[in-house]
Amino acid sequence: MQYHFHGATYDHDPSVVPVSEGAVGGKYRGATWKTHVVHAPLPQRQPRQLRYRGVAYS
Repeated sequence: MQYHFHGATYDHDPSVVPVSEGAVGGKYRGATWKTHVVHAPLPQRQPRQLRYRGVAYS
């Protein structure tokens, strides 16, 4: 998916992480919510080159 903001184009790259439901974590407004268990290590994202008004910085 691409986003546009003030003439700049950005790419959105959602990552998919395999998870499953875990134990009950608690209650919120009378409804129970469950935790999630990650099955694989989280992928490491590459550092992005930051830009402000067309000038790169770190």
